[in-house]
Amino acid sequence: MNVPKQSLCVIALGVIFLAGCGKPKTEHDFFQEGQKQLLEHDSAAAIVSFTHAIELDPRDSFAYYNRAIAERRIGKLDESIDDYSRGLKFDPKDDRAYASRGLAKLEKGEFNDAVGDYLQAVELNPTNTKAYFGLGLINYKQPNWDGAIVNFTRAIKLNPQDIESYEYRALARRKKGDLDEAIADYSKGCCFLGKSNSARRDSKTRTSTVD
Repeated sequence: MNVPKQSLCVIALGVIFLAGCGKPKTEHDFFQEGQKQLLEHDSAAAIVSFTHAIELDPRDSFAYYNRAIAERRIGKLDESIDDYSRGLKFDPKDDRAYASRGLAKLEKGEFNDAVGDYLQAVELNPTNTKAYFGLGLINYKQPNWDGAIVNFTRAIKLNPQDIESYEYRALARRKKGDLDEAIADYSKGCCFLGKSNSARRDSKTRTSTVD
């Protein structure tokens, strides 16, 4: 049987089209895309990817958490706080979500609410470095130099390479007039410049914290 050349062309194009379509993306696919975009600091694209993941699984606390990170990075603090709260409904013992929501509230200037979140974080996990750093930062802004030094010291004990805690503890000590101790902190902080500071990176995978 002879098949017209025009029909053969149509069939060939159809095969090419179907081959290119592939399987539809899963919730996991969108989540992985969002993770990659977060690491590349493409927050707007990450929000889109995590939104697609949430549409496919509205109970995915990890997707809410990471979308909240992306929203905070571009200044959408209210949306970020809402997403942290949504994620906590499905995982109420996630100390990292409390600490991260505390940071968003701190950036809004809601210090009292931020303190509540940070305290909840350390109650759930006494080794949460980010929470102690946040409490120290609130103390520093109030200002409460002694309180700031205490909390930055706790953060440093948990992560001896926490550059930001050394820097802010040095500032608090300088404000108090403890210049020798301030200089010592500046020197220690400088030793860790260029090294990985795992307490300051905050995206989260399903199996571990990419902090």
